[in-house]
Amino acid sequence: MKSLFIIPCAIMIGDDQNVHFERYFQLMHTVESISSRFIDFEIKILELSGKPVYPSMIEILQQRAIIISFEGDIDIIKIREDAKTVDLPVSKSARPSYELGYIKNATESKIIYRTLSQLSKNDYDRVYKITGRYFFSDWFFKNNHIVKGKITLKKRNKCAHGKKLTGTDYLRHCMYWSFCTSILDEVTQVFLDIHNYIVDMPNQRKIGTIENGLDLFVRENIINTVETTGVFGLLDSKYPHMD
Repeated sequence: MKSLFIIPCAIMIGDDQNVHFERYFQLMHTVESISSRFIDFEIKILELSGKPVYPSMIEILQQRAIIISFEGDIDIIKIREDAKTVDLPVSKSARPSYELGYIKNATESKIIYRTLSQLSKNDYDRVYKITGRYFFSDWFFKNNHIVKGKITLKKRNKCAHGKKLTGTDYLRHCMYWSFCTSILDEVTQVFLDIHNYIVDMPNQRKIGTIENGLDLFVRENIINTVETTGVFGLLDSKYPHMD
């Protein structure tokens, strides 16, 4: 059977066309890094900006992948509206960046849950998630990741915000993860739990992210931990980073 790659991205973020094209070329690099390392695969690009993508970009992307635009999606619109009033435990000056973080985490967790819930475990042997601004490098060793009945995650790190604000002292990076489809139902439920956690935490004047949720909701005995994922990209859109 083939592998499925899901690539959440936001090409059309903001109004700067140069940024749109920079994100598009980063996404193309992601796609190329998959094509050069895998044989039997399918790619689903989840474009989460909520805005229309340039037709020329869609035309090229459709030659390599299924691109799904969530322009006008009711759930995404609601998340963006709710973000204006969520009670985040941060200063007024820091709020804009935390509000964007809330939107990104709530949107991505919701759409990943919806995507996984529509899959059949009989169609794929493994599902890979990679963020659209990252790519597989020569330090990605496939055999370290493919373990039956397991989800492969990077080793957990200490969380700077701590348990008081997030519910856990740890996080697991979410630029990349992958899992065997024998546990599809469980991983799907994990992302529903993560989404509910993210949108509920502000009600307690706390903060939740996908990275915290992966530590909280994935059972330890189904985790295959790797020291490094072998995935590269720009951290915070600025700093070269090997995950």
